[in-house]
Amino acid sequence: LDLKVPVQFCAAGNGHAAVISNKGDLFLWGLNADSQLGVDTNGKPAKGPMPVAIPFTDKDKLGSVIHVACGTNHTLAAVSDGTLWSWGSGKMGKLGHGNEATKRIPTRVSLHGIQLPCGKEYREEGDGIGKENTMICTFVACSESASAALFKQKETEKKGQNGTSRKGSTLFTWGNNRSGILGLGDTIPHFRPAGVDFKKLSLKKYDRDDIVTDVSM
Repeated sequence: LDLKVPVQFCAAGNGHAAVISNKGDLFLWGLNADSQLGVDTNGKPAKGPMPVAIPFTDKDKLGSVIHVACGTNHTLAAVSDGTLWSWGSGKMGKLGHGNEATKRIPTRVSLHGIQLPCGKEYREEGDGIGKENTMICTFVACSESASAALFKQKETEKKGQNGTSRKGSTLFTWGNNRSGILGLGDTIPHFRPAGVDFKKLSLKKYDRDDIVTDVSM
């Protein structure tokens, strides 16, 4: 890593760390036993920053990373085209791919069919690589075995499309749910992102359309 490269954001997990340059390039280093760096080091630690390439939904282009979070042995990233990516250990479903498989390289988290705060399932016709979603990932966070992300609703002509908020950001959580830490009203693990419904809170000042700006785990 060129030390002259300006850095706009940094994140640290239990054994690995990440930085995003001003150009949106992502670099990671540290432990890599579970592929949490997103690059092949034969399981050995990386003693210096290593570049990690994350593709746009257009496979011919590379994405500009806008936010990154490091857990104990997994990593999340939000990319400028609105997509969410995860890699590393998938134990307890913390990668959001619907299983516990390890992902050795950055892998896009599909939003098709995830549960929205209103209880409906998110359905985007043609959802997938190369297609456009109406929800934009802007922020990510993770703990040892759980993950979270904020999504904004892209402006559309049809109000309330998919039952998501148009005014602010929606919080989604997944992974280990001991003691109900995901805020989903249960204590079972969730292997895919699920929307947190603030309207169920006893605090009457919150509405499903209120703006969530930050999250940490």
